[in-house]
Amino acid sequence: MKETAKRKTAIYPYHSEVTAVARYLERLNPLYQVSSLVMSSSNRNKGKDAGSIYNKPELGLTITTDIVKAVSECDCLMIMDGLYPDRFRESIISNMKLAVQMKKEIICTLKLNEDELKAVSEESRSNNTSFLYCYTDEVDALPDMSKKLYTTKAPVLFVGELIEGADAFEITLGMTHFLRKKGYKVVSIIDKPWGSLLNMTSMPDMARSQTDDNTKIYVLNRFLEQVERNENPDVIIIQLPGAIMRFNDTLATGFGIVSYLISLAVQSDWMVLGIFYDRMDPQYYDLLSERLEHQLGNGIDAVHISNAFVDLNDSVVSEKISLLRVGQEMVDEEVKRLNQTGTIPVYNCCIEEECEKMCKQLIEILG
Repeated sequence: MKETAKRKTAIYPYHSEVTAVARYLERLNPLYQVSSLVMSSSNRNKGKDAGSIYNKPELGLTITTDIVKAVSECDCLMIMDGLYPDRFRESIISNMKLAVQMKKEIICTLKLNEDELKAVSEESRSNNTSFLYCYTDEVDALPDMSKKLYTTKAPVLFVGELIEGADAFEITLGMTHFLRKKGYKVVSIIDKPWGSLLNMTSMPDMARSQTDDNTKIYVLNRFLEQVERNENPDVIIIQLPGAIMRFNDTLATGFGIVSYLISLAVQSDWMVLGIFYDRMDPQYYDLLSERLEHQLGNGIDAVHISNAFVDLNDSVVSEKISLLRVGQEMVDEEVKRLNQTGTIPVYNCCIEEECEKMCKQLIEILG
């Protein structure tokens, strides 16, 4: 049987949250091959490695700011979600239309407003090109709440983060890849509506809706029941949305409510927690694990040290978490120090070998 040709894919706009996609896209979904990573024309990182500009391990792909050249050399333009100013959004829409006119496939993970969606859709129809928009208007069906909660048969693994930006998404992608590489059938659930692009499953929209908490718990539980019955996985990985707890009284970061509701919907068997860079006493992680044992029903089985650290001054002024990034050598030193003195295994999962090592040790624990 003839293999399906890979689609050369230009990813745009590239930013820190896209690093994980660039690293694992082809391995999780062989239909796509990353051909270029595109930033705005005013960006000064042109020609630099796309991983190193965020002080992460190198990707082997350099940044380009030439969107026209990138589109001309690709089969598919993948538009990444993110928070962009209005003027830049206009530029993104303009470049999507350009790609359509050049007869390129469009995959859009960015939530568009009604006018933007109409403009790109009409351009795509008139040029007879493929436009995949990763959002739907479908509403999750209300579950039968008269039945008891379903208990999963497969082990459930939680991937959380103490603050948003501590690499839970990248850890989830890495774990999925390495466990599948070992022959395990893995269902991974991520807090993004475009999970299918990575051969993953998207969290139900109702998890973040205004629906009452009891209904959310049943929606999540019935969703997991359906996933397990349909897929019959060896293991289920769930990326917990957002921060698992408030940072402090000023920077609440969502209180970890959705993570708590997920823990009520399903019992986890193992958890890795992404933590921002700081020089902590190893006892801190033991105390944090005890707290999460009560909060989520599972303590910390592994720690990932992110290279993100909190800029407290800027965070207080802006009233939201602001992150800076240290070099990988500083993270590696902290991982080594904690593993020498602590009781919980510590990793730098942004290094692929470390993520694979964690998965091997996880396999030994779960049997």
